[in-house]
Amino acid sequence: MDIDHLVSVSRLTDALSRATSLDDIYSAALDALERSLGVSRSSVLLFDEHDFCGFVAWRGISDEYRAAVNGHTPWRPDTNNPDPVCIADVGSDVSLANLIDVFRREGIRSLAFFPLNYRDRVLGKFMLYYGETHEFFPPKPSPDRSRSGSRASAPSRRRSASGCVSSSCSPTFRSWCGRRLALPAAISTSRS
Repeated sequence: MDIDHLVSVSRLTDALSRATSLDDIYSAALDALERSLGVSRSSVLLFDEHDFCGFVAWRGISDEYRAAVNGHTPWRPDTNNPDPVCIADVGSDVSLANLIDVFRREGIRSLAFFPLNYRDRVLGKFMLYYGETHEFFPPKPSPDRSRSGSRASAPSRRRSASGCVSSSCSPTFRSWCGRRLALPAAISTSRS
């Protein structure tokens, strides 16, 4: 781990320990995303008591954009072990065709959805937005992929059926994200 990552972990830990409100926690999370990944536009969305996934914190995205996509999510709160959804070019993803004008006005070319999990529930998601096409960390085949292949195919089918297409992200990728973003265990996308 390089010094920049250690500094990011230290800053996030410090900010979380000093947080006196949910807004402080959201701000610390968005700061960590910006510092760790160099992304200037991001958001946190959480499910409410009616299973509506709405914005609770954001940076660099407009009111118009939030109004147009509020509630859109590839998962339900009871989705088991969801994988991140990474879209390198929104213009070439047919599942997002109905939002292409919204993305164009907002200057979004690439985005990623990362589930925020606690135990067996999806609490919400955090989003990353890029103005150019962006190749996300490529998943590499792992020895445990054959063991988890049937688990991964069911969520892929559910996402395709619900209009959200993604590349499958391996457990190795989720683990990398959890370490890279230094998220607390309760909301980490990492699963052992």
